[in-house]
Amino acid sequence: MPLIKLGAVIFIIILLLWKKVELWVVLLIGSLFAALLYLMPPLDILKTVLITAKSRTTLRVLGIIIMVMILGSVMKSGAILKVLNKGLSSLLRSRLLQYIVPPALIGLLPMPGGALVSAPMVDEIDTENNLSPEQKTYINFWYRHIWEYFWPLYPGLVVAASIMNVEIRELSLNQWIFTPLAIFAGIPFMLRFNLKAKGRTIPFKPMSIVYILYGLSPILLIIILYLILNIPILISLLIVTAGTYGYLVIRKKITPFSFWKDMKWKTLLVIFFVFYFKNIMELSGGLSTISQYTGGITGKIIVFILFPFMVGFLTGVNQAYIAISFPLLQSLLINTSHWIYLNGILVAYVSGFAGVLISPAHLCLVLSREYFGANMNGVYKYLIPSTMIILLGAIIVFLAGVVS
Repeated sequence: MPLIKLGAVIFIIILLLWKKVELWVVLLIGSLFAALLYLMPPLDILKTVLITAKSRTTLRVLGIIIMVMILGSVMKSGAILKVLNKGLSSLLRSRLLQYIVPPALIGLLPMPGGALVSAPMVDEIDTENNLSPEQKTYINFWYRHIWEYFWPLYPGLVVAASIMNVEIRELSLNQWIFTPLAIFAGIPFMLRFNLKAKGRTIPFKPMSIVYILYGLSPILLIIILYLILNIPILISLLIVTAGTYGYLVIRKKITPFSFWKDMKWKTLLVIFFVFYFKNIMELSGGLSTISQYTGGITGKIIVFILFPFMVGFLTGVNQAYIAISFPLLQSLLINTSHWIYLNGILVAYVSGFAGVLISPAHLCLVLSREYFGANMNGVYKYLIPSTMIILLGAIIVFLAGVVS
């Protein structure tokens, strides 16, 4: 019976996702349906809203996301990213690196639709039109997303760490290896592209180093504060965002409220209902009896690999597969060793993200394809094999540790 109820909740969620209902609405409906299915009293359903709203975890994650949004907006509108591109164009001599580095560096700063920031940078390099629209779309999209496995500014990693009660730093250190794997997964295709340039190259200027350091300065400050000085990520972001914002306003590079137009309020709704769904599933008892029914190799493959991958593919959003699959994941891993616990998170995170990468609903993929005018089948010719390399890495980790 518990599995039937859980299956009904999952079915409703997947049906709504397939109908392209907005993600925050899907999570709200899924939460209410689960609460009714598990006979949760109406007053407790309302109380869970307050519990979620007052939770330090919820408020902390919302604060992190807001700071990231503001920082991304002011860096873009304040021309910091434009200066960064100017420096990179002069410094990089390798044609391969000229294509890889711009989207990779922009990817250090998570922002909705960030692929549109790096797309012109990639397009500008191909002055002779040697690359097809599909190849440029692949380069821009793939290397824009190589950091999401461990970079602590990404909302998916923040939410996953919060749901699973793990330090973000510990999660990052356990998953960093997938970033170099992603970098190398794209290189075999890049080497087959016509990357040669016969035209003029931008001469190197010593000032290029200054431009790059200026363009990366907010990111470098976050690294120093959080990863080196161990200042909490929210405080680090607050310091850097406030400093960058104040500097650009004083220099009249931006207006005081220019960031407001870039705020994605629906993203904040999604984050809130991620934790509401988690709390409903926990407080209703929906997860407490599940672990005994999902043992064995088949059950683990479904929970750790197939389910996150499927939800990631349907939504194209990290927070979605994390919100829907990680509460169940936690109930299965609760009595395991810490090593298996961390690797279980890794497998589900990477599997879900593999689904996100090839999802036709992924905003960055849609924007990159539209910018370059690419044919989706042509993009998938490169994107799917690269993604399968990442998924294979997750399966190897699964077989090495989680399955035991």
